[in-house]
Amino acid sequence: MIQFAKAYPSLSSFVEKYGEIYLGDDAYNGALVTVATENDIIWQSSSQQRNIDNALEAAERVVQQWLSRHAISK
Repeated sequence: MIQFAKAYPSLSSFVEKYGEIYLGDDAYNGALVTVATENDIIWQSSSQQRNIDNALEAAERVVQQWLSRHAISK
């Protein structure tokens, strides 16, 4: 099994330093993956996204961009 930090380095860095990742079907909005800071939701998977691997890959790309925009290195 691949380690999470190796497969998703931006998400790992984000969780260690800036926020949280929520996994599981959110009954309120149907998101499978939600990435959030203390004050903001950075990204949520669509309610149609049912594959956790694809949702995490999309979250990785978004968080990588978020880190870059905020001039934060991994």
